[in-house]
This record gives sequence, C-alpha cells and structure tokens, in this order.
Amino acid sequence: MNAALTMVMLGAAGETRDEMLDVLGYDTDDACMISNAYEEELNRYNSMTDSTVEIANSIWVDNDAELNSDYSDKLEASFDAEVQDIDLQSDNAVKDY
Repeated sequence: MNAALTMVMLGAAGETRDEMLDVLGYDTDDACMISNAYEEELNRYNSMTDSTVEIANSIWVDNDAELNSDYSDKLEASFDAEVQDIDLQSDNAVKDY
C-alpha cells in the first residue's frame, strides 16, 4: 500500500504532496531520494538467491490524458510499474484490462 501511495505522491504537487509526505511519514520531499530508495530495495530483493519478489505495480492513464514523461520514467525505473493507456471512460475499463 505504501508503494502505491508513494507513486501517487510523486505525481502530486503543493498542499496535496505535502499532506501525502506527512501521512506516509517521509522526512524529506526529495522525490529522487524517495524513488531511489524504492529502486534500491527492489534490486536488493531481486538479487537474493533464496527469495522471489513479484511486483505488480501499474498506473492507468486515460487515452485522452497526457502523463508527464519524467513521472512515468520514474515509476517504471523505481517501482517496476507498467504505464497503461486505457479508455477510462468505458464502462468495462478495469474489466477489459
């Protein structure tokens, strides 16, 4: 749950971002530091020979919306998140995914 909320927080700004940082307990607002920490942790787990970690992070973006490329790159690199362009206006958007 923390990873999902952190991914949202990294795309937020202003008061929303500040409130999310507080709720998540981060003592820094440095997005690079936060995302790098997740990336390092994921790499650490993946390098262990006696464990398997499966991550299913994704972000769904409406076909009509444009996602900031720096943001999507950060999610892909740090959270192993897949960015999906889908028709969120469709009644079956989630089911079709």
